[in-house]
Order: sequence, then C-alpha cells, then structure tokens
Amino acid sequence: MKNNISTTTVRVIMLLSLLQHKKYSSLELSQLLNCSKRHITRLVKGIRDAGIIVKSKPGKGGGYEIKNIDYKISGKLYNEMLRRLDGEKTTIRN
Repeated sequence: MKNNISTTTVRVIMLLSLLQHKKYSSLELSQLLNCSKRHITRLVKGIRDAGIIVKSKPGKGGGYEIKNIDYKISGKLYNEMLRRLDGEKTTIRN
C-alpha cells in the first residue's frame, strides 16, 4: 500500500515537532524543512488557523515557538518524515 502523505503535511508535522522544543528562526526552519521562508510563514499561519498558539518574535534573536502543547509523534513516523524530506532535498537540489 502506497503512503500518500503530502510534502506539506510532512512539513507541518515536522514544524509542530520542532517548535515545541525550542525557538527557531524562519531561516533555520526553511533550511531544515527545505522550503522558502515565505512558505514557513504560510505553514505557521495554517497552524495558527487550526487553533495552535505559535509565539513569534521579530528581528535578531527572534523566531517561532510553541509552548504548552501536549502531543507526541512516534519515532517511526518521525523517521519516515525525515526520509521523505531528505529524498526531496536530493531530488530538488541536485
């Protein structure tokens, strides 16, 4: 059975996972998730629209973070998301 998780879905899940642990700048996130800083802004807006509070601080030392969220992503799903993003980087950037 083929898994049809979209790249955007994978990025949203990864973004949620990353932001619950520390603050990241949009540049850091765009590099980690292999997309533009503008796309990060759109992903954060979508997460906020879903009712999750994403704190942001502009400028030097700023970034995005999520506090007080209680969910866990299984190691298997996390590894699959990393594999997909890594494959995409190879496909897009080579």
